[in-house]
Amino acid sequence: MKKEKNYFVYIIYHFILMIKQKYCLLLFKRNKIKLSNRNRNTNTFYLFCLTYGYSPVYEILNKKYCKEYKPIEVFLQYLKTYQINYEIIGFEYLTVLKSIPEECRDFRSSLARVRQEEFEWATNNFDKKILEENEYVYIESEPPITEFNLDKIRINGRYGTDMSMKTIVHLPSDSIEEVINNLFTKLHTMKPSIFNENAQPSDFVLKVRGFNEFIIPYKRDGSKYCLSDFDYIRKCIHLKLPIDVVLFNRENMHHNLWNENTIKMMKYFDQFVGNNNWNLIQDETRCLSQRECQTPVCIQIISAERIKHYKITKLKDDSEIVNLEEDLKIYITGSLHYGTRLLVRQEFTPVYQIKEGKLHLDSPIMMTFNILISTLPKETRLTLSIYMTDSPINLQVFEINKKDICLATINCKLVDYNGYFMKGLFNVGMWERTEPNPIMMCCENTSSNTCKLHYRMIEFNKPVKMNTFIANEQELNTNITGSIIMDL
Repeated sequence: MKKEKNYFVYIIYHFILMIKQKYCLLLFKRNKIKLSNRNRNTNTFYLFCLTYGYSPVYEILNKKYCKEYKPIEVFLQYLKTYQINYEIIGFEYLTVLKSIPEECRDFRSSLARVRQEEFEWATNNFDKKILEENEYVYIESEPPITEFNLDKIRINGRYGTDMSMKTIVHLPSDSIEEVINNLFTKLHTMKPSIFNENAQPSDFVLKVRGFNEFIIPYKRDGSKYCLSDFDYIRKCIHLKLPIDVVLFNRENMHHNLWNENTIKMMKYFDQFVGNNNWNLIQDETRCLSQRECQTPVCIQIISAERIKHYKITKLKDDSEIVNLEEDLKIYITGSLHYGTRLLVRQEFTPVYQIKEGKLHLDSPIMMTFNILISTLPKETRLTLSIYMTDSPINLQVFEINKKDICLATINCKLVDYNGYFMKGLFNVGMWERTEPNPIMMCCENTSSNTCKLHYRMIEFNKPVKMNTFIANEQELNTNITGSIIMDL
């Protein structure tokens, strides 16, 4: 037994996943072990994670694979330092975790993935000190300066314990770097004793006197700010107020920057929470996660009936004659909207001939959208519309002609009230003689004489839980090229 213990050691699966994700599938294929209650109770890391909604999985590994990893206590200490963030919210937070654990887990997982992407992007593209400085600037609230307010402005600049002051004059278009250089030179010439021996203009930024508001030389991307970029300067120019600033030591703005170890642990934490392998914890699940559905959104148009066009003829005495047309040519459009935003290009069917208001099809029409179910927002609406056209029968339509007339339209939800992707057959009453409106309510026309559309949503062997709050970049850039076959 001792020899076996020398070769094997307990390791938290998810901590390995944080450090080296290449082991994750291998580890989950191995047989899991079930620790005794005694071992679990003595494992602080397990209890901590369990309290706040995480479920670590234990594995048996050969000891030689574990030598390069740090002890789990290092990660645990990091988690404990942020425990106050949970406790300060109070008991209600843990109640929410216990009542809807899956949704809370999915939301935190999505949020962690966003943090990972944003952090990596910012780290690779920007200077972290400049990013930190930009957290203290205000540049978007005041109206811009007009051409009538482009005269030179007087700036009162101060520094030192006695707040020695010098007034400088600049144009609103002058860069902050020029302003700091000018103010530093004048104050240093007037009273050099208030500065350190090796002080340089680049060591300072400007602080609005009396407020925690800063005027800094560089934007996030490294380009230069000018005076007119800042709310404080624009406000003073509009209201004709004096501009009063203080030279502020730039290093004092960087006290809240995380050190390298904290940044490293934050990355581990985001990988721990944001990984896509939570579903592997359970061998059997009653539903599929939305993220597993790497399939495009698609529907089948099965049939339509009571399609009609009201042709109105005006007479000389201003009276009207309404003629009902039921033999006409139509095509059907489908679009996915998130609010007013069109998520992907609109899809069209070929042109069909309608007889006595009915659309008869030899086989269902497949309508496939260029977007994966895994990237679909919960609030997405499917807008289906029927258009009358003069185009030849069987012609594939690619855009709506100005002469085409919308006969009926309807907005359909894709997610039910329980948060599951809707599936199966639908026979909906459409709204006639109105244009498509993606922000219109998702409700059908219950009139017995209205146009009816019969369609079918794609189905899976299990219900699909729509729990992906944020899609990753690879999923968003997926181009749908293949076709989907749905069996009736």
